[in-house]
Amino acid sequence: MNESAESVQSYEVPLRVATTPSLEALRAYSIGKYLQSQGSSRSDIIAAYQRAVELDPQFAMAYRELAVENVNSGQNTVGAEYYKKALDLSDHISAYEQLVIRAGYYAYGQHDLIAGIKANQVLASAYPQDVVATVNITDEYLKLGQYGPAIATGERGVKQFPTNALMYENLAEAYKGVNRFEDCKRATLMAARVGRGDTGLHLNLFEIALAEDDEDSLTRETKWFETHEDGTSVWYFPSFRGGAAAVQGRYRQARDLFQAAYQNAERVKLPETADKILTDEALVELKLGLPEASRMALDRIHPADSGTADYAQLRAELGDPSAAQAFLAAHSSPSPDTLLTYVDLPRIRAVLALEHGKPLDAISALELARPYEMRDYNILSLRGQAFLRAGQPGRAIDEYKKILGNRGIDPTSVLYPLAYLGMARSYAVLGNMSASRGQYEAFLTAWKNADRDLPVLKDVNTELGKLRI
Repeated sequence: MNESAESVQSYEVPLRVATTPSLEALRAYSIGKYLQSQGSSRSDIIAAYQRAVELDPQFAMAYRELAVENVNSGQNTVGAEYYKKALDLSDHISAYEQLVIRAGYYAYGQHDLIAGIKANQVLASAYPQDVVATVNITDEYLKLGQYGPAIATGERGVKQFPTNALMYENLAEAYKGVNRFEDCKRATLMAARVGRGDTGLHLNLFEIALAEDDEDSLTRETKWFETHEDGTSVWYFPSFRGGAAAVQGRYRQARDLFQAAYQNAERVKLPETADKILTDEALVELKLGLPEASRMALDRIHPADSGTADYAQLRAELGDPSAAQAFLAAHSSPSPDTLLTYVDLPRIRAVLALEHGKPLDAISALELARPYEMRDYNILSLRGQAFLRAGQPGRAIDEYKKILGNRGIDPTSVLYPLAYLGMARSYAVLGNMSASRGQYEAFLTAWKNADRDLPVLKDVNTELGKLRI
């Protein structure tokens, strides 16, 4: 379905409950909710809510929905602005609406995920029959990399709200994060049964197939995307196919997929998403030993998005510390942003320390990130590098084992196969040549279909050759 907000005006759309003096604004808002339930295009959904706030510029819940839609499509700056607008207009609305807006503002406006979880717990306690809080709590635990609480919340949620597809989708994601792939599949299929078999559900199946090295399932899910891709995946999962190709060492295919995703994001006017795709591409190119290509990708990023932690980290790893230094200076004051405080600032400090030859300082900086280190592989990879450079290969191995033992966290991350190399080099420093060879060979097996001229692959063959002498 891909209907405009105007075309749905002819439908019998039930009016939702929301505080507004304008019946027409409420109707536009209700159309937006209807379009959401039908899996319509993000642009049509946003158009409906835009119409609602045009008709009633004081419509707090419509601004809240605009915030949700923008955050979900990767436009976090715009989404945060809409959350702030909704909060500013929340004085004269219902208690329920105030709680919903406040919880969203904390978590996605201020990026204070801890406060967001607490606010949603209050919402869930006050309105136990409303699914919004439980879905959001699960999502916020996922963003923190805290899969145990996410699973506990999600399992309670699907029992209480057995017909809510989002509840199953979030639970499936939590199962995937702890390698419970069969449970993830079951939850994914339940989401399809009670809701829609949409892009997100097939992404789960795609990632599980990749994590399990299930070639038949991977081929089937790839074909699904090739035959169903209508450009909408860029709203939610812009880089996953490029990342998946990079995980297998197929850089040329990855580059083409990143570029196709970038063009889609530009076409549908998602500048933050487009820049995130370029950042993902730059990371892949840097890690595959292609620094010039990585710099060229970063050079294309809009100036407005050159202040992110990812951008700063990549520039520093490419030998230019200025963006990282500017990032630290821009965020020198205390912030409620959970991931900024406990993940982004520590990793930028660590990267700068590594670039200055101070691995012990990098290790110290990364301690603050430990509670959230499992949200992706970045902190673990940095800590592994730091321990290895500090002459502590045994502790480096511990970090790389965390990556290799938790493939479900991010099956499309190029940092996963590169952990084999970290292990191989660490074992070599320990003098365990047999274990080192085993890790090099595991990497080569994972990259059996890789482009043969990649610099990182040439380095591996050289290093492995020296072990065999």
